Amino acid sequence: MKFYIPVPILNQKSPLIDIPLEEVTTKISQGSLVDKNFFPVKVNGRIDESSQPYISDYLVTPYPIFSQKVASVISQNVLDNIQLIPAFVSVNKVKFDDYFILNSDLFIDVIDEDKSEICRRSTGAILDVEKLVLDKNKIRELTENKTMLFRLIGKPSIFIFSETLVDIIKKVDPEGVQFVEVEKWYSTILFDM
Repeated sequence: MKFYIPVPILNQKSPLIDIPLEEVTTKISQGSLVDKNFFPVKVNGRIDESSQPYISDYLVTPYPIFSQKVASVISQNVLDNIQLIPAFVSVNKVKFDDYFILNSDLFIDVIDEDKSEICRRSTGAILDVEKLVLDKNKIRELTENKTMLFRLIGKPSIFIFSETLVDIIKKVDPEGVQFVEVEKWYSTILFDM
């Protein structure tokens, strides 16, 4: 089975997205579910004033934000360990209210430490993953339900999507996102697309 990481396809009309509420991002980074009192999350974006506001089906802050059409596919096919947090996205004062921040409390230890390129802090914690290789033996031990969508222990900002889920998402023809195979992904790929 192949695994993928979503990468935004940026163009001059793509908004720069501001990070949402610290309380929300802290909970997401810890893999905790976000209390509904914080819904909906307000997310601000900005683009060149001369451009018409346009946003795609995928936005990225530290955590993925998907349009309703993609979020629906995810929620229908990934039944456990996810939370879709309603978000109001505002770009140059134009509001889009059909977006959701993806959260998952499923963290799996599947990084192949020998084959991946990892930068660590002096404490040993992962600072950055330059190149990611998954441990195929650890993946084989997991059920298909657990591998549909998960996050990496040590690097919670990386969301991993199964080939099965990516194929289903592609059927709704999402704009502004490319799913890159984990083995072909690298930390600065966004700037090379």
